[in-house]
Amino acid sequence: SMLETSSLNGREDVDRRPWRIFRAVAVGHFGIDVFSSMTPVLVAFLRGPLAMSGAQMGLAVGLAQFLSGATQPIFGWVVDRVGTRIIGPVSVAWTMSCVSLAIVTAPLAESYLLFVGLIALGALGSGAFHPQGTMHAATALVGRGATTTSIFFFCGQLGLATGPALSGSILDAYGPLGVGLCGVVFLSIPLFMATQMGSRAANPAPSAVVVATQEQERPRTSVATALLLAGVFGFRAWAFIGTAAFLPILFQEKGWSTTGQGFVTGSFWLGGGAAGVVAGILADRLGRRALVSVTTLLGSLPLFFLPQSEGAGAFALALLAGALLGAPHSTLMVIAQDLLSVRRGLASGLALGFFFAAGALSSLAIGTLADWFALAPVLQAGALTGVVAAALSLLLPSSTGERPA
Repeated sequence: SMLETSSLNGREDVDRRPWRIFRAVAVGHFGIDVFSSMTPVLVAFLRGPLAMSGAQMGLAVGLAQFLSGATQPIFGWVVDRVGTRIIGPVSVAWTMSCVSLAIVTAPLAESYLLFVGLIALGALGSGAFHPQGTMHAATALVGRGATTTSIFFFCGQLGLATGPALSGSILDAYGPLGVGLCGVVFLSIPLFMATQMGSRAANPAPSAVVVATQEQERPRTSVATALLLAGVFGFRAWAFIGTAAFLPILFQEKGWSTTGQGFVTGSFWLGGGAAGVVAGILADRLGRRALVSVTTLLGSLPLFFLPQSEGAGAFALALLAGALLGAPHSTLMVIAQDLLSVRRGLASGLALGFFFAAGALSSLAIGTLADWFALAPVLQAGALTGVVAAALSLLLPSSTGERPA
């Protein structure tokens, strides 16, 4: 009957909804991270025109990373209560617009403060987007949270790889205005998201019973566990985010073009994205802690040699270091969601927020140390922080579906 057909279509629509929203946030993750990752290349490009010191460059990158991270728990809390229909597309459009305005207006005004201010404002969009995206990714397919989350982060890291390469090429060919026009084109992404996120009625907040059940299924987090998790995220942030922030500047000092700087930085991010999908699948099958530890430890070796490399070897080492250091990212997010005894949106915000905030402090520290020492040995020291992160990850308690060590 017509009633049965309508009911069936309604059930099919409900069944497709998680995947439709997942598709929207995955595409949005690519778009927002294209523009978030442009910042180090833009900083290197404006280093001369705006007369930036090492500390100022570290502050420009680090402040954006810090605000992107520090605001994620707040936005995660908001998402748990009001949903993602509006916040999703708006956050992506906001970041794209602010970054585009920063590179176009700051050189004209010859203002470091204007550049930093707009980049910092753009970071708020990233802070709003990532908790909701991670939440939808982790729940898109029951029992395969690490796999779907790895696909989500692959889209983001594909954006992180595209952003430096794209902005470097455009800056060499067309200058700052070209990046601004690129921002206008990319606004099609949040428009697509708006058509996929569904109406407010189609994306209701979870019931009190569902929330209570989820809370009962999750372990209580001890102070020791929280500190250990913070240590893993913090040391890994220095090795991964801190390195990525200064790769364009490192290779600028070697005499590379802006295009070359962008492509080697893009290779670093691309490696992490591709390996992250494989790592997510293996983590669901073989165990999460061992995978995090082994990949992080192995990634520290090419990271040590990367700052001294040249030519094709630099691209190979960047790709390998990024692949191994970036591989466990999505798995760590799922571990954090399992271990933190709060709602998933807030858990995602806390984990990602701390990771980006730690990366921000790392960028500021690396920039400051680069004013005192050469940048290359400072970046090489990041290999040691990777080793520490690998050791600490083995001490994490077992998470859902994983046998104790």
